[in-house]
Amino acid sequence: GWPADWNEVVTWPSVRVAKLFTYTKRVRCFAEGILSKKNPPKKKSLEDTGRKFVTCHLWPCTVRFRMPHPAHRGRAEELLRLEPNVFVQPYAPETLPQDIACNIENSNGAWLHNGKLRMWKNDNALSMLGTVDPSFDFAYKVGQNDSSTPGKLPSRAMEVGSLLNADYRVFKVGGEAVKGRMYTGECAEPKPTVPKFAPSKKSTSKAS
Repeated sequence: GWPADWNEVVTWPSVRVAKLFTYTKRVRCFAEGILSKKNPPKKKSLEDTGRKFVTCHLWPCTVRFRMPHPAHRGRAEELLRLEPNVFVQPYAPETLPQDIACNIENSNGAWLHNGKLRMWKNDNALSMLGTVDPSFDFAYKVGQNDSSTPGKLPSRAMEVGSLLNADYRVFKVGGEAVKGRMYTGECAEPKPTVPKFAPSKKSTSKAS
């Protein structure tokens, strides 16, 4: 190994080192583009579900967002604005069609355009998706039980390209707590918008 004269004590928080999810984000979402619309499930695979054909091609996933380092934001933000793709990892990839599962296994995920991301839905809203792939329900349950990824894709998450909106970026070296917790990969709650009130018009009344 390296001799002791190479040892160095690094203060915390440090610009040079960081724990996982100090800055980057990982949240649950639905993604379009994992399942192929050209090769829908065979009719036989839908017989037990009582469904005739698939109308929804979304799949439960996690998505990772790269984050500009607070100490070097300018150039990093510029590059992320130019990159439209984000890295997603499907839940229960072994239940996907074999050709898709093989591609996912080889790369441990897939790069998709940020426009293919959809917000995660609760159980009572799943019926709004339409008819899903037969394996969707199992993958969804895996995602619902994923305690390592408590966060969900927020609304209006992206600014431009793969750069998150300012409400969800980290501006403090060493990270910022979300809901009182550090290093979870969650996105912060968006800041409330301040309504703009029109100036009141002074009413004049004539004396009787």
